[in-house]
Amino acid sequence: MTSFAGWSAAELTALAKALHEARFAHEPNDSLVWQSPTVIDLHVAALQELERRRPRRPGSGAPSNGERWLRWRGRPEQEVVVRNLARDPELLQRCRDEGAPFVRALLRPFILEDADVDAILSQARATDRWPDGDADSDERTPAP
Repeated sequence: MTSFAGWSAAELTALAKALHEARFAHEPNDSLVWQSPTVIDLHVAALQELERRRPRRPGSGAPSNGERWLRWRGRPEQEVVVRNLARDPELLQRCRDEGAPFVRALLRPFILEDADVDAILSQARATDRWPDGDADSDERTPAP
């Protein structure tokens, strides 16, 4: 992956924020950006490097601010993810088929508890897709 050895903290922070905004924008320009394994890996690597550079207090067992920030529960990105999944039948199907490992990989760098993953999978399983794409039709049947 990328070496950030020559990067200033400001540039590394800017990269991490740009990747985060691109992946979790409320109005995404390209649905492929937020789910791209390459973009996800680069986002994770930038955040890991920032965390590696952060000064540590000796003997402190408490999670760092970075680790607390990465916890999924209560994050505003949840709404964006649910909306993105509902808009993308193929991605939604992968969540249904591949389950928790896929959801965790998709939402890296966030730390998801089992209950968080279960909630996302429940929402994915409950999302109906109509074969004709017409949500207003009276003669519709859910897609299998």
